[in-house]
Amino acid sequence: MVEVDGGKLLAAGPIQPPLELKPVGPSSFYVAALSADLEFTRIENGGMKVKITQPAGVTEGTRAANGGAKEADLSSYKRRVLER
Repeated sequence: MVEVDGGKLLAAGPIQPPLELKPVGPSSFYVAALSADLEFTRIENGGMKVKITQPAGVTEGTRAANGGAKEADLSSYKRRVLER
């Protein structure tokens, strides 16, 4: 989740407290708490690519454009839980 709070851009994960993303360029940020540089690049079909550079190495990831993910049918699991 990314949000603006008090004029600062913050990002947080499900089990991670918010971390400040400091802008260093039009599509680049620095996260001091992680000693990490983040670089975002748009890709075709509205997706996004991120490159995370830290002292221990480089991690890259791609996010599909909206609509790329499909909702899973979990109804069979719901019945199993209710039957117990």
